[in-house]
Amino acid sequence: MINAELTKKVQSRDSTARNDFFAAGSDPLLLKLKIADTSSVQTFSLIVEPVLKVCSGPVGVNGSKDVAGNFSPSDRHSVCRWLVSSEQRPLLHARVSSLRLPAGGGGDSLSFRSGGSSRTAPLDTLVNDVDDYLVVTSSSTMVVTLTMGVLQKQCELNITFMDAECGGSMSEHGFLTVTKDTKEDVYFSLVASPGQWIDVSSISNLTNSTSVNFYDGPQRSSPLLTIWTDGDQDLTPVTGHEQMLVVVSSLAAGEVFNASFSSVTAGCDTLTSAASGSRTFTASNQTCTWTVAPILSTGTVMIRLSSLNLRDQESLTVMSGVDSTGQVLAHFTGPHTLGGSPLPQVYIPATPGFMISYTSVASNSSLTGAVVQYSTLPQVCGGELSQPNGMIQTPNYPNEYPLNAQCDWTVKKSDEMTASPSSLLLLSFSSLSLAQDHSISVLRTQEKKSQLVAKYGGLNQSPSKLPNDLILPGAPDLTVAFSSQPGVTKPAPGSVNQVSGGASLNYWILECGGNLTTADGFFTSPGYPKPPTKSALCVWILNVADVKGPKNSTNILSFDVKAEGKDAKLIGQYLKIYDGPSMRSPYYPLSENATNLTRYDSIVVVFDFDAKSKPDIRLNFTYQTKICNSSELCANGICMHEDWKCNGNDDCGDNSDEHGCIVPPKPQSYSGWVKVGWVPGCLIIGLFLGAGLVFFGPIVVRKIRNRSASYNRMEEPEA
Repeated sequence: MINAELTKKVQSRDSTARNDFFAAGSDPLLLKLKIADTSSVQTFSLIVEPVLKVCSGPVGVNGSKDVAGNFSPSDRHSVCRWLVSSEQRPLLHARVSSLRLPAGGGGDSLSFRSGGSSRTAPLDTLVNDVDDYLVVTSSSTMVVTLTMGVLQKQCELNITFMDAECGGSMSEHGFLTVTKDTKEDVYFSLVASPGQWIDVSSISNLTNSTSVNFYDGPQRSSPLLTIWTDGDQDLTPVTGHEQMLVVVSSLAAGEVFNASFSSVTAGCDTLTSAASGSRTFTASNQTCTWTVAPILSTGTVMIRLSSLNLRDQESLTVMSGVDSTGQVLAHFTGPHTLGGSPLPQVYIPATPGFMISYTSVASNSSLTGAVVQYSTLPQVCGGELSQPNGMIQTPNYPNEYPLNAQCDWTVKKSDEMTASPSSLLLLSFSSLSLAQDHSISVLRTQEKKSQLVAKYGGLNQSPSKLPNDLILPGAPDLTVAFSSQPGVTKPAPGSVNQVSGGASLNYWILECGGNLTTADGFFTSPGYPKPPTKSALCVWILNVADVKGPKNSTNILSFDVKAEGKDAKLIGQYLKIYDGPSMRSPYYPLSENATNLTRYDSIVVVFDFDAKSKPDIRLNFTYQTKICNSSELCANGICMHEDWKCNGNDDCGDNSDEHGCIVPPKPQSYSGWVKVGWVPGCLIIGLFLGAGLVFFGPIVVRKIRNRSASYNRMEEPEA
């Protein structure tokens, strides 16, 4: 064998496995073993394995290299092996486009080993048919072995080897770093420590068009956990199971991607990007987080706590965003149970996502600490006010509204506009109960700038304390907004989770009406002095509170209502007056063509004209301010009308209009016929009796005489 060709010269001084090699030609191998130190026992092993020449050999990769074919075993050999190496770049990956193994479980397999030796543990082994299967290594060499089992049947294989500049496979912990511009995707294959899960946290933000996809498994066919993009400034910490594939795409020149990989306690910290889901937190004597970053970037995430059982020193926190720096939206501390008080929902825009942190001090307990459910909805509140009138209500009304809600209602703008630029918006509250920092606001937006017009809040407002009705011009520019988002001020103790019953208000889009605040004035029906030509709802709010008068005086309104036209008597069907600043105020009894005095400094006048019956009716309404001096006031500050004093009625509401009055004697009550009008009654009766005696008296006398003449005296009979 001295003439045999020397195929490989290997010098081994330790137990490290050396790279495999193929013998050249068909001559026998010559093995020379030189032992320099004979003082100690040494061992040496060389494994010689025959392989099929038609499907084996070295494969050099410069960019990419395909290996494909239908391979069959021979009578003596049933193994194909490729020793793959990257010629220029430091990493090597493989993509199995397709693998078809004989059915029947005959031991057929395709294995991948990172490095140059077939003696190392397999990185991955396939025993079933696959398509588009990725194998990622952190080495520039790879050993690929196709073993055809006892069935001795043909195997079909189509595989592409790719070199790479960045990426690789990692176990237990490490750093994911991409520092070079690369046009192709960069792959990281992560494996957690035994019994633990994977957690990846961002170290640097993304720019330009870079995206990072996270898969809960080793393949792109595994469930997608989330996607980091250049628009995310607070990148989501990603938690997966035992294996994870991370794919970095479109990294621009000069950009750097950095993230850390670690193994965390299994079943504690998790992440999801699904549009809906639920999580049950159980007692585990640790702090667990659940990060939710829905892929759907539009809509609102609705979070609901269907169960909550916290012991002392235990807590559950809901935060906006996807890291611990997010704003706290709800915070519950033990002892607390679901039965103790209703738990509010929480709304969060889908784009930033949310994080829930659960801290438990109990372990090995069957107690369920919390059950959290969420769903992503396209729209949960707000929208367009597309009808001439309707109702605006906070979410879940009349039940408690959610935390962190932001609802905007705008007047519809379209070709068939609900409101013209000159339209008015009328708002009237029917209930209002909002927690601290929560509000109903009205904003005007012009040229992309918003201005606050009005803002309302407060807990459990009674009907008498509700806001006054509000009429605003320029309806298409107005927005009604409800916000239960956290305020900029620090909440009072215990108020972080506080919500209330919400608000309900009616709205109308008007084409006529308005606000009158001058000392005197007038308004008329549309088209005056002619009757209105079309149906119209007109509302005027008259308020003279700011008309200046003497010190400690009070203002009220004196007004006249004049209805004109042949149907003027029907004015009550079309006109309603509310004695106060709202349509919640009492009706004012309409008195046509007379001067009326209000109880307060405001009234609401509603002219609702229906043109279907074409009534001939016109309205002319005039008013002026009546100033009541301090001597003319009730004890409660209400202006005392002249006819209220000592009329026997409590018109002031505190009976001060009846103080100091002389009460007239109370009329006595008589029974029988004796009444206050007995004298004239007796005179009338006497006249009737006298007339009767004059007329009927002679007739009665004559009849008596005639009857007496016809009688015979009764005498005793003769003897």
